[in-house]
Amino acid sequence: MSSSAPPKAIKGFVTGVIKDKLLESKFTSDNAETPILALFQMELVQRGVLMSLKDVDMEKWDPVKTIEAVRTSIGKSLLSSNDLPLPLLAASAVMAGRTAELCASLVDIGKPLALLAAKEAIQSALKRCKEVQDERFQVLLEMIAPNERLTQEDKATQQSTQLLDIAQGYFLRGASVQPDTPQMWKKAHEVILLQQQQQQQHQANQPQQEDHLVVSSPGEAAVVLSNMVRIASSKGNAKRAAELSLKAAESYLQLAKEEIIINNNKTTATTMKQDIDKAIAAFVTPYKPKVNKPLKQMQTNLATCQQHAKLLSPEETFGLQLLTVQLEMAQEDSKIEQDTQHQYQQAQNRATESSSSKPAPKGGGNKPSKQPKANTSSSKPPPSLESIREKTRQQVLMEGEGSDSNGVLRDTFLAATRQQQQLAAQVVREVLVRNQFRAKALALQKKTPTLQGWTDLSAYVIPFLKTWIHSDEADEIKKWISGMSQEEVSLVETLMTMVPCLQWMTCSSAFKDDDEEAIPHDSLPMVKLVLDVLVDRAVKAKKDYEAASNVLKTSTEPLDVKIRQVESARGAVQALMVLSSSSRRGATMTTSEWKAQSEEATRMAQRVEKYKAFSTEYGAAFWNLVLAWNGLLQSSSPWSFCTAPEARLIWKAAHLSFTNAKSEWGRPISKLEQCILDMAKADAESGVLSGGFASEATKVYRGMLEQAEESSTTTTSTTELSESFRTIVRAHCSIGLARIALYNEAEDSMVESPTEMAQKSLQQLTSVDLEKGSSSVSLLTGSAAVSAMLKSHLTTSRQLVADSLVRSGRIQEAKSFLQDAVRDAPKDADAAFSLGAFLLREALTADERNATEMNTAKVQLLQAAKLDSRKAGPFALLGVWYESQKDLKRALGCYSKALLMDPPNPVAGRGILRLTAWKSANAVVDAAIKTTSPVNGWAWRALGTHKVMVSGENDLGAVALLKALRCRDIDQPQIEAMSPFFRVSASIGGDSDHYLGKEKAETWSELAFCYRRIGRYTAAIRGYYSSIEAAREHVSGSVLCACAEAELSLGLAEEAAEKFQRALEIGDPSTRSIAAYGQGSALLSLAQREVHNGKAGAAYGSIRRAIEGFESTSNNFGCAQKLLGDLYSFGATLPPDVFGDASTETDIVNQIAFVSKGEAFYKAALDLFVGISEDSNEVRLLQAALLTDAGANILLQGQLTAFHEGRGLSSASNKSQNVSALYDRAGAEFRRAIDLFPDYGSAWCGLGCSLVFSDSLLAQHCFCRSLQLDSLSPDAYSNLGILYTVHKVFEASNGIIDALTQVADSPMMWINRALILELKASADIEKGQGQHAQEKISNAADAYRAALQVVKHPSAMLGIAMTCRASEGAKSEAPYQESYANLQQYKGKMGSSDASALLLADLADLESAGAADAGRLDNVKSHLETLEQLYGEHQITDGLDLEVIRTCLASDARAADEEKESEGSRPLDMTIARQIVHEPQRGDLWVVLSKQLLRDNGGSQDSLKAAQVAATRAVHILTHQLTFPSQQGGNAGIVCPSVLSDALALDYWLDTLIETKPEKHDDAEPTSKALELQKALVLCPQNAFAREAVLGKG
Repeated sequence: MSSSAPPKAIKGFVTGVIKDKLLESKFTSDNAETPILALFQMELVQRGVLMSLKDVDMEKWDPVKTIEAVRTSIGKSLLSSNDLPLPLLAASAVMAGRTAELCASLVDIGKPLALLAAKEAIQSALKRCKEVQDERFQVLLEMIAPNERLTQEDKATQQSTQLLDIAQGYFLRGASVQPDTPQMWKKAHEVILLQQQQQQQHQANQPQQEDHLVVSSPGEAAVVLSNMVRIASSKGNAKRAAELSLKAAESYLQLAKEEIIINNNKTTATTMKQDIDKAIAAFVTPYKPKVNKPLKQMQTNLATCQQHAKLLSPEETFGLQLLTVQLEMAQEDSKIEQDTQHQYQQAQNRATESSSSKPAPKGGGNKPSKQPKANTSSSKPPPSLESIREKTRQQVLMEGEGSDSNGVLRDTFLAATRQQQQLAAQVVREVLVRNQFRAKALALQKKTPTLQGWTDLSAYVIPFLKTWIHSDEADEIKKWISGMSQEEVSLVETLMTMVPCLQWMTCSSAFKDDDEEAIPHDSLPMVKLVLDVLVDRAVKAKKDYEAASNVLKTSTEPLDVKIRQVESARGAVQALMVLSSSSRRGATMTTSEWKAQSEEATRMAQRVEKYKAFSTEYGAAFWNLVLAWNGLLQSSSPWSFCTAPEARLIWKAAHLSFTNAKSEWGRPISKLEQCILDMAKADAESGVLSGGFASEATKVYRGMLEQAEESSTTTTSTTELSESFRTIVRAHCSIGLARIALYNEAEDSMVESPTEMAQKSLQQLTSVDLEKGSSSVSLLTGSAAVSAMLKSHLTTSRQLVADSLVRSGRIQEAKSFLQDAVRDAPKDADAAFSLGAFLLREALTADERNATEMNTAKVQLLQAAKLDSRKAGPFALLGVWYESQKDLKRALGCYSKALLMDPPNPVAGRGILRLTAWKSANAVVDAAIKTTSPVNGWAWRALGTHKVMVSGENDLGAVALLKALRCRDIDQPQIEAMSPFFRVSASIGGDSDHYLGKEKAETWSELAFCYRRIGRYTAAIRGYYSSIEAAREHVSGSVLCACAEAELSLGLAEEAAEKFQRALEIGDPSTRSIAAYGQGSALLSLAQREVHNGKAGAAYGSIRRAIEGFESTSNNFGCAQKLLGDLYSFGATLPPDVFGDASTETDIVNQIAFVSKGEAFYKAALDLFVGISEDSNEVRLLQAALLTDAGANILLQGQLTAFHEGRGLSSASNKSQNVSALYDRAGAEFRRAIDLFPDYGSAWCGLGCSLVFSDSLLAQHCFCRSLQLDSLSPDAYSNLGILYTVHKVFEASNGIIDALTQVADSPMMWINRALILELKASADIEKGQGQHAQEKISNAADAYRAALQVVKHPSAMLGIAMTCRASEGAKSEAPYQESYANLQQYKGKMGSSDASALLLADLADLESAGAADAGRLDNVKSHLETLEQLYGEHQITDGLDLEVIRTCLASDARAADEEKESEGSRPLDMTIARQIVHEPQRGDLWVVLSKQLLRDNGGSQDSLKAAQVAATRAVHILTHQLTFPSQQGGNAGIVCPSVLSDALALDYWLDTLIETKPEKHDDAEPTSKALELQKALVLCPQNAFAREAVLGKG
C-alpha cells in the first residue's frame, strides 16, 4: 500500500479492478464480502490511498488488512481537482457510487452485510474515527458493525438505505466535478428514485402491484432535476427541458410539503433515522445545496412547462394541470403556516411581556404585599398552536376562491384514462377535502355566515356521481372498487361520505325547489350501494388485520373509526332515500322498514359517544329520529318500534348532533327541524309509549301551539314554514293534548276537554288547501308528503273526536259527527270506515240487537272496503259483523282477507284464533310474528300459550309472552282505536267480566304461570304482581291464589295468607275452596315459624284464622279435611295458656279438647275413600297416611292427658286408664295403616311411640322397621335414640345420634346427648367421681344450648336450667342467672301444668330474692306439698329429692331468724338493701326492694315514691343490661324476662298510685307507659300485675 498513489495507478484500479472485474461479476448475499471491501477501497481512493496492486484477485482480499488500511487513513482529506485530472476524479466517484449500488442490491431482508473476520479491527477503526471526527469512514464502519439496538430486519433496512444515500453522494460528487455532464446527474436521479420505491414497498410491508405503484418525483431530486433542466436548456432541447421541468416542479412541491410537515410535527428521531441522517450529512449534503423557497422554484419550473406546453404529451399535460392545482393548495398551506407561526410567536411574546411587567407591590418595609389572584382573565395562558392554526386556516380559506374553482381538473379527471385517474385520485381528493374545509369556514364566520361554500361543493361533486360511477348493480360496483388503487378508493370514500354531508348542511336553509336540491335524489341508491361495499371492505380489512397477528385493541381503533364513519354515512343516505321517496310520492315505510330504521336509530343512540362526530357531520342521528318517530305520517302511532327510554335516547342523540353541528360546522337548526324535534319529544312522553311523562308532553305541546299562534300573527317570509305545514303542526299538538286528556288522567290545568281539542285539530286540518300552498318544498315537507300527513292527521282526529264523545257519554253526538264526515266526503274511505266501526260497536254493545243499526254498519264497512280495497280494517270489522250474525264461514273469509293485506291486524288475528284450531291458525300467527308489528301481541300470546300448554316448551313460551307484553295492542289497548273489537265476547252479547286491560292482566298471569313451571318463583311472583296491578279491582281469585302459591313456595307465608284472604273476600265460588285451603296452608306455615320464634299467642291466632277460613267454604274434599286435622293437631305444640284465661285448671283441658277435634277431620277425610277400589297402591297409601295422622292425633291427646293428670309426672308406671285407652286407640290406628300399606314408615314409627311404655322391645322393632322403610325419617331416629338412652344402651344410642346428624338438624339429637351425659354423670356421682360428673354435666349443658339453637324446645330449656348450675363457672352469678331465665321461660312455655317446673321456678325466685321473702317462701312450701301429694298418688320414687329441699328451706329460715334477732329492730328490707350496696348492678334486687317497700310500709306517699324509685332503677339496669350485653362482662345478656316484666309492671302501677306526680312536659307520656306495659306482657304473658293493668281492673 502506497501513501500517495499516482493517477495512473488509481486509473488502473478503478477501471481494471472495479469496472472490469467487480461490476461485471455476479454476487449474492452469501459472498458480499468482496463488494464491501471494494467500497472501502474506493473510499480510500477518494483520499488518494491505493492498496497494493500485486494481488488483483479480489477473492483473496483480506478484510483485516483492508480495515487496517482504513484505520491508518482516517482523517485524510478527499482529493480535489488539484490532485487528479477532472475526468479521473469524476470517474472514481462514479465507480464508488456504482460499488455502493452493488452492495445495496446484495442486502437481504433480515440478513444485513457484515465483515465478521474484521470485527475487532472495525471497533478499533471506529474509535479512531470518533477521535478525529471522520464522519465518512464512521458511517461506513458503523454500517457493517454489529448493532444490538436494532433487529436483523431493521439493520438490513438501514444498510440498504444508507448504501443508496452513499451511492447518491458519490454520484453527486462526480457531478460537482463535471457539472455539465448529464450522466452524472442522471445516475444520482436513478438512485433517488430507487430509494423512493424501496421506501414505498417497505411502508406497505409487501411488494406492490405495478399498476398500483404511483411513482412521483421525490423532493430529494429537486436539485438534480434542476441541473438536468439547465443542461437540456443549454443544449437547446426544449422538449426535454419541459419534461424535466415538470418533474422538478413535482420535486419542489414535495419539498414544500415536507417543510410544512416538519414544522407541524417536531418529533424525536429514532435510532435508525439518526444513523441514516448521518450518512446523508456525510456523503450527500456537501454536494447538494439547500433549496430556499421551493414553491417559487416550482412556479418557475411550471412556467417553463407552460411556455412549451405544445411539446408535452397528453399525459404530461394532465400532470401539468395536477401540479398547477397542487401549487395553489401548497401556496395556501404555506401562507397558513407562516401566519400561524407569526401569530403564535406574537402571542408568546405578549404572554412574556405580561408576566414580566407586573407592577411592584406598593408600600415599603416588611409589610407583606397582596398576591395577585391566579387564573384570572388577565393571566390567561396564550392560545395553543393548533387553535391558532385552525383559525388561520379558516381565514385563509375564506379569502380564497377554492381549489379548482372552475372544475377544470374535475372535468379532465372524469375524461382521463384509468392510469391518469390513478395518478390524479389523491389530488382530486385533496381538492374535495379543501373545498369542504372552505365551506365549513364560510359557514362558521361570525359576521355573515353563508352556505355558498356548500353550494359550490355540491356543484363540484354532482358530476362525479353522474359520470364516474356507471353502474347501479352491487356486484358491478364491488368489482369496480376492487380494481382500484388505494388512492382511488380513498377518493371514492371521500365522495360518497360527502353526499350525506352536503345534504345535511344545505337542508337547514330555506325551502328548495325540486331542481335545486344539493344532491339529486336519483343518485342516492347508487351512493348507498357504494357505501355498502365500502362498509364490507372496511370490516374485512379489520378482520384481516386482526387475523394477521396478535394486535392490541387500541391498534384497531383507526379501523374502527373508519367503519363507524362509513356506517354513519350509509345510514344517513338510507334515511335520505326513504325521506325523498316520502316527499315526492307520499309513500310510507313498510312495517319491516320502520322496525329496521328504529333498531338502527336505537343502536347508534346507545353508542352516541362513538358516533357523535359523524352524526354531527352527516346528520344521521336526526334522520334516524325522523324515521323512528314517523309521527307526521303515522300520527296515530308514533314511535311504534321503540320504548320510552329508547325514544329518549334517540331524541338526545339528535339534539346533540344539532348542538355540535352549530358549534363545529356552523349549521343552524331550522324551524322545521326544531318543530320535528319538539313533536317527537312530546309524542314520546304523551302516553303512546309506556313510561312517558304526560306533564312534560303537555308542556311541549302547549309551547309549540303558542309559538304557532305568534308566527301566524306576523308576516311570514319565504324562508319560514309553509302555512299548510304549520297548520298540520298545530293539529298534531292538539291531537297530542287530546290523547293525553283522553287516555291518561287529565291534569287539572287542562283548559279544554279532549273533545274540544280533537275537534279543534279537525277544524284546522279541514281548512288546509294544498292547491293554494307554496309550490316550493323541502326534503321533509314535499307536496306529496304534506298530503299524506294531512290524510293521516285527519283520520286520527276523527277517531279521537269520536272516542272522546263516546267516553263522555255523548253517543249521539259522536254518531252525528261521523255521519256528517261521510256526508261531506262521500269518497273518503277513512270517513266511511270510522262511521262503520262506530255503528258496529254501538250495535254490538247495546242491550238489544238493532238489525237496522247492524245493517247500516255493514253498508258503511262495505263502502269503505270498496273505496280503498288495500286496507285491512274494513274487512276485519266485516268479519266481526258476520261472526256476530253466526255466519262463521264468511267471518273467517273476511278475517283471512284482512290478514293477507295486514298480517298483524289485531282484530282479524284474534278472530282467526277464535274460529279455528291451532293447526289452522299456526300459519297466521307465524306470518304476524314475522312482520314485527307493534300490534301483533295477539300472535305472540297465542304462540306463547301454545308453547307452554301444548308443547311444554316453557322457555320459548316465556320469551313469546314477554314479546306480547311489549306490544301495544296488549300493553296499551286504550290508545288503539280498534281495541273494542279485540274481545268479541265483550261486544257480542255483552261481557260483564270485560274491562280495559284484561288481556294484559291475563298475559301477565300466563307468563307468571310459565315461570312457575320452570322453577323461577321470584319472576313468577313479579308476573303475578303485574297482573294484579293491571287488573286492579277486577283481579280474579284464581290469579290471587296462583300468586299466593308461588309466594308460599318461597316461604313467604304471611304474604301468601294475605292473597288467599283477598281471594276469599272476592267470593268467587270456583276459587273459594282453593283459597281456603291455601290460606290454611299458609297460616299453618306461619304458625310453625311463630312457634319457633317464641310467639305462641300469634301462632294460635294464625291457627284460628285458618280454621275460620274453612267455615265459609265447602270442605267436601280430602285435602281440606286433612289440613283441618293438621291445624287442630298443631295445637299440641302450643303452651296450654293460649287456650284459656287465668284459670289454670281449664287451660290444658281446653287444649286437649282443641286437639281432639283433629281426629274427626282425619276420619272424615278417610270416609271420602269409602267405596273407592283399594287395589290401587295410591289409594291405600293415602288411606294409610290418614290413619297414621289420626293415630298421631290420638297419641297427642294421650300425652296431653297424661301430662294433665300427672301434672307433668307421667311415666310408664303411672298412666291412668284414660291415658292407656288413648295409647291403645292410637296403636290400633297405626296397625290399620300398616295393614293397608305395610311399607309406610311413618305408621311404624307411630306404632312404636304408642308401645314405648308398654312393650319397649316391640317399640324398638317398630322404630327399626320405620328406618328400614324410610332412612331419612328424623322422628324414627329420635325416638329410637331416646329409647336406647332410657334403657341405658348408650353405645347404640350414640350410633343413632350420629346417624341422625347426617339426616336433619334436629334438637332431639342434642337433647338425647345431654340425657346420656346426665345419666353417666349420675353414675359417676354414685362412684364418688365428682370431677368427672361435673365435666359431663357441663357438656350436657352445652348440648342443651345447641338444641336451643335449633328450636326452643321446652325440654332443652329445662335441661339447661338444671345443668348450667353445675358448670365450672358456677362460682359466678352468670350460670344462676341463666338457670333462672331458662326456668322462667320453661314455666311460660308449659304454664301451670308441670308441678315440678313450678316448684323449681319458685325455688329460683326464692334463691334470687333470699330466704327472707316470705311470700315466695310460702309459694315454695305450697308447691312442695302439692308435689309430695302427687308423688304419693303416682308412686314416684325417682323424682326430685323433696327431703333435701325441705332441709335447705329450714336451714335458710333459721339463718334468716337468727339474723333478724341479732339485728333487733332493723327493718325487714335491710337485708335486701345490704345486698344492693354490695351488688348495685343487680336489677332483680331492686325489683324485690320495690315490692317490699310497696307491701310493708302501709302505702304512704313516701313509701310509694321510694318503691317507684326502686322500680325505675330496676327497669333502667335490666334494660341497659339487655341492650348492651357486651358491657356486662361475665353476666352478658342474662336477663330474666319475668323479672324485667315485673319491673315494668311495678313502674306503671306505682306511677298510677302516686297522687302528686311531677309535671309532665311530654304529651306522649301516657302512650309511652302503655307501650311499656305491653312490653311487660310480651316478656311474661303470665304476669298478672301487667294483665290487670291492661284490662283496666286496677
